[in-house]
Formats: sequence, structure tokens, C-alpha cells
Amino acid sequence: MITAFVLIQVSSGKERELLSLLRKKEKIKEVYLVIGEYDLICRIVADDLSELERIIEREIRSLANIKAVSSMVSI
Repeated sequence: MITAFVLIQVSSGKERELLSLLRKKEKIKEVYLVIGEYDLICRIVADDLSELERIIEREIRSLANIKAVSSMVSI
């Protein structure tokens, strides 16, 4: 199992909408609103790096109003 933290910048005013959407995703275990350079932080648990990449691309980056994504894999 792989745990990763994903930092997300979103379009202004869309933070709570995306927070709600991301909290419904099965592999995204936690999502929080944060203040600073990024607007949201997620904790993702995936079986392997391939699945992690799929989750980030298909379930996060593909959403409307996502401006930037940065991921950090826990070791």
C-alpha cells in the first residue's frame, strides 16, 4: 500500500464544492481545506504507484476548477 498527500490549487470560490466532491471518492481517505499556496490537501491510499497515478489523473486533475496539483508519496 502507498500513502500519498496531494496538494491542490482550485479556482477561487470553488473550494467547498471540490472538497465535497473529493470526499466522496473511495481511495481519497481524507480531504481538508487549507490556507496558503494550496487550497485543499488530500490523503490517498493506493495499492501501487500505477493506481496512485490513475487516481490523481482521473479523479483529481480531470475535475473542473482544478488549477494545480502537487503530490508527495510517503516513504
